[in-house]
Amino acid sequence: LDTEELDSIVVGIVNCDVETQNCQERERGFRVALAEDPRVQEIYTVNVPTDADLARQAARGLLLEHPDINVLVGFNEPLAVGVAQAVDSLREIAFDTNPVCVELLQKGAVSALIVQNPYAMGYLGVETAWRSLQGERFDASSLINTPTTTITRETMFTIESQKAIFSFD
Repeated sequence: LDTEELDSIVVGIVNCDVETQNCQERERGFRVALAEDPRVQEIYTVNVPTDADLARQAARGLLLEHPDINVLVGFNEPLAVGVAQAVDSLREIAFDTNPVCVELLQKGAVSALIVQNPYAMGYLGVETAWRSLQGERFDASSLINTPTTTITRETMFTIESQKAIFSFD
């Protein structure tokens, strides 16, 4: 995501319900990464059920309450779609690669997609469970890292990005 021309970054996050662990983990990781950038001045979060209309309403409310927000994030596909419907000139980051999010990226309504690898998630999870069933000790607090790819409008047609968007593993 190109934010180099921004002297100050104020982030708005539209996230899932607080009970949704994967979205909360995304937010924690995102905040850790943002903490490394001294330009990040503030981060505001609103939690909503996973619904595009509710995300649109929440994003608009967040922008009204904090008009200095210049980067907006939706942490899953329905939230990203709703956030994109609420903004015009902000940089939006979206998760997942459904056709709507890919189209929003191509049109410039979304600045970047964070693409997961569901095959790797499933494979590594089952592999770890199998090894555990075979008696191998497993530290439940350890991280099983599955790769993600950041795709922008400029990189979306590279071979690597196309493989991430249209993975058929």
